Amino acid sequence: MDPATFLTELKRRKVYRVAVAYAIVAWLLIQAASILFPTFEAPLWVMKIFVTAVILGFPVALILAWVFELTPQGIRRSEQAAPRESTICKAGRNWTAIIVAGVLLTVAAGIVVFWRSNILRLENRRSEISPASHAIVVLPFENASDDPNTEYLAEGISETLINSLSELRNLRVIARATAFQYKGKQVDPERIGRELRVRAVVTGRVRQVQDALSIQVDLIDATNGTQLWGQSYDGKLSDALAVKQAIAREVTGKLKLRLSGEEERRLMQRDTVNAAAYQFYLKGRYFWNQRTADGLEKGINYFRKAIEADPGYALAYVGLADSYNFLGAFGIAILSPDEAMPKAKSAALKALEVDDSLSEAHASLAFVELYYEWDWAGAEKSFRRAIELNPNYAPAYQWYSHLLMSGGRTSDAISAAKRAAEIDPLSLPAVMNVGWQYHWAREYDSAVEHLRRVLQINPNFEQAHWALGLAYVGQAKMEEAVAELQKAIALSGGNSVYVAGLGDAYASGGNKAEAIRLRSQLEQKTTYVSPYWMATLQAALGEQDLALVSLEKAFTERNGGLIWLGADPRMDSLRSDPRFAALVERVGVPP
Repeated sequence: MDPATFLTELKRRKVYRVAVAYAIVAWLLIQAASILFPTFEAPLWVMKIFVTAVILGFPVALILAWVFELTPQGIRRSEQAAPRESTICKAGRNWTAIIVAGVLLTVAAGIVVFWRSNILRLENRRSEISPASHAIVVLPFENASDDPNTEYLAEGISETLINSLSELRNLRVIARATAFQYKGKQVDPERIGRELRVRAVVTGRVRQVQDALSIQVDLIDATNGTQLWGQSYDGKLSDALAVKQAIAREVTGKLKLRLSGEEERRLMQRDTVNAAAYQFYLKGRYFWNQRTADGLEKGINYFRKAIEADPGYALAYVGLADSYNFLGAFGIAILSPDEAMPKAKSAALKALEVDDSLSEAHASLAFVELYYEWDWAGAEKSFRRAIELNPNYAPAYQWYSHLLMSGGRTSDAISAAKRAAEIDPLSLPAVMNVGWQYHWAREYDSAVEHLRRVLQINPNFEQAHWALGLAYVGQAKMEEAVAELQKAIALSGGNSVYVAGLGDAYASGGNKAEAIRLRSQLEQKTTYVSPYWMATLQAALGEQDLALVSLEKAFTERNGGLIWLGADPRMDSLRSDPRFAALVERVGVPP
């Protein structure tokens, strides 16, 4: 068919008229739908499907106009109709309206039927979520009080609810660090559901006025934003523990979780029966989560008060153990390992004496066994037990990756670190730990990639700047290394571990004068300086004898850094020295 004839046929078969009419009517319908759908609380997907269906209906209408015509004898295929039939027939002139109306009515009817069927399904599950959707996030409860000193209560109830629910094997619970990244932000449950791959979101508001306590809790279906359950609790401050337990029971009920007798027992056994002890514990965890020297000291004080109020409160002993573990092994520079770690072990053992089924207590004990006692077999047993009891406890995987990497099991270590980050994807320490494991494995490109990702979440996370600086040293990018380590020092107020790292970067880059200046600065410090990290700086300066002396001092105080003797690239210059080999053997680093 030549172009002229084709255009004539388009006109005769009223294809032009159908196209214009369809476009006008479709536009009007979309405008009306944008007003009516929200009015009747239609989900966003209904509007998306409607617009898509209207667009897809356009070519259908054009095809119908081309293929069929309305004649005095009825609807006939166009090639069978006489050339003048459609133009002399009044009904034929209405063919355009019939096509447009027919297609759009079919689209609208289909949308209504589809929407209605989904509404019926949603009504059937409005108060419960199907058993296949067992993934939940408990967002940090809002502090609705005027007093910022009650912030510990809102955070504490959220955190203890997360910890209680994470004990359940058939429920995937987003870990605290990730959930708390949404603190203070506008909450869109559907967006959070997509980001965290969960089907339910718990939100809450806490208001405390003197001894009066009011808590509002809502369970929301993250797939469509509908409320599955909501409850207000009004009582006294001493009722906070009972309220938390009631919330846990309601949430598990609405999620249709089938709990074994053991799980029901563990869900409640974690808690104290003493309201005052629970308040002290919440305050202790609030300060512990600040991960500062001052915060850890305050946390220890409150954990001790919780234990005084209830000597059988296992979680309070775990909080005490975690505080001493961090003071003695993470370079916060308050206590030496031989002062902090025995206290951590004592608290962890007491927690296990009270409740041997507590995952956190086994992980805390494993930390001491690895970093202080250098008992790889004992630590592995404890880590495995912690993971067996609670597969959702991210720190157990995170710390276990240290044991695996220090023992030369590189691929297993990276897998464990990634598992911790999967459980707690917005946790800065968990994501940073993946970068660390790549660093120890000397896969510096991957280390840099992960550490940059951490800094995208929080540009002021000092430990990530430190780790990234050391990874840049591994890549021989000294200018970038110095910049990152200087940021870490500035953010931390002069942490000695980061100063040693900067000296290492200067020495590795050939600026020995600046490295020696920093070494002297560390030697003059009156506060605790890790001899392990001092040894890394001395080794970078080529001061082999001094480095070995520092390592012997680290051995005497049982410094946790010694577990990295086999993996740390900063020790490479010492490996040929028989004294270094003897030290590795005494520490018991697996070959």
